[in-house]
Amino acid sequence: MKSFFLRIIHDKIKLFFVIIILLLPVIQVVQVWTACYKIGLGFYSPPYATFTSLPGVAHHILNKVLIWFMPLYMSLIFADTVIEDSETHLSNSEIVRKRKKIYIRTKVAGTFIMAFALILVSMLLNLVLCYIVFHNGKFIGMDVGDSPENFLYNISHAHPLLANIVFDIVTAFMWALIAAVGTSIALIAPNRKMVYSMTLIVWLIPMVLKRSLVFVFQPFSEYDFSDLIPIFLSVSVAYVLIIVCTVFWRLRDDEA
Repeated sequence: MKSFFLRIIHDKIKLFFVIIILLLPVIQVVQVWTACYKIGLGFYSPPYATFTSLPGVAHHILNKVLIWFMPLYMSLIFADTVIEDSETHLSNSEIVRKRKKIYIRTKVAGTFIMAFALILVSMLLNLVLCYIVFHNGKFIGMDVGDSPENFLYNISHAHPLLANIVFDIVTAFMWALIAAVGTSIALIAPNRKMVYSMTLIVWLIPMVLKRSLVFVFQPFSEYDFSDLIPIFLSVSVAYVLIIVCTVFWRLRDDEA
């Protein structure tokens, strides 16, 4: 795991995308502050100005750039190491040295853990900056009493900081899962075009559905637990199945 981490931070391209993932939510804070200043509506209350809250004054361009193309960033950072191993035949020497199951586990589990940590740090950094920059803000941008029958909506407004943290964790989990999907695909098809396109397709399918995966990233939305839990569980199970099947395929292929 340590060598996997060091390999990423010592690669200029991978490190560049790590920095992009960390910086975009930070830049979004500046974007929201600038928009509030220009419009003159007053500044947002901190928990309603965060990256996942999608404040109405922002154009959400940065959100779209990060969320919709997340599989590409994840694949460039993590799955690409598997492809590089295959191209240089390093995977074979590592498998001999570490054993096949340990190599695969290190790649897939390492991808999930590091991707989860990266995204969570990025989201929490955005949250902390919002509380610093908008510490005197009062503007919410929505009617708190708009959905009295929606339990999640009401409890989120009652505890907005906690709502942000929970949704940040869910976001980090789901984005780390798609990163692990990309790495697992690379284990059986170490080809960049194949890995990038397949991972992006697997990500976009639940994103464009009527009950979109995007909903589980957004606190303070009109969707209740009854809407979000089925989306979260169905997509999570689908991604885990892809990971399990590809890992099993790789193990069987090596034994054949």
